[in-house]
Amino acid sequence: MLTSPVLFKLVVARRDEDSLTNFTVKVPSLKILTYKTRFHDEEEVKEEEEEEEYYISNAIKFSRLIELYFTIEDPVDWLEPFICLLQNSPILKALTIFTIGCPPSSSSWNQPSTIPPCLSSQLETFKWLDYGGKEDDKQLMTYILANSICLKTVDIKLIPTCNIEE
Repeated sequence: MLTSPVLFKLVVARRDEDSLTNFTVKVPSLKILTYKTRFHDEEEVKEEEEEEEYYISNAIKFSRLIELYFTIEDPVDWLEPFICLLQNSPILKALTIFTIGCPPSSSSWNQPSTIPPCLSSQLETFKWLDYGGKEDDKQLMTYILANSICLKTVDIKLIPTCNIEE
């Protein structure tokens, strides 16, 4: 368990070989969070840390979180923690999803039973970088756009190999 009353940003890098399934982070002051599903080598971690990007895995409650950068590199098990982060970030104003290498979608899309509070009352900026247009991606995109009633800015960047007609 990580506890800190004054942390503003945080780094937790998942590894291919980690077997961690759940952990708790209690950081009431956290305002900026980036989640990266997997790192593959030490050089990549060093480069990312130098750019001051911050990573975390599963979360409980982020009552002050206003920016979420969610990086999808691992094709498995990213959708559930993503929805969990949205559900537990009630004042989230900016959401960026970045897909590395256009991984296959996580387990099939199941719409949450309740709309995350940040979507229904707070989210103003939504970006999806390297959007691949897979069926689950489309369903998640549709869900976010349909339920984010305060959106002011939407920026979708297609993956370079994505067929725009699809």
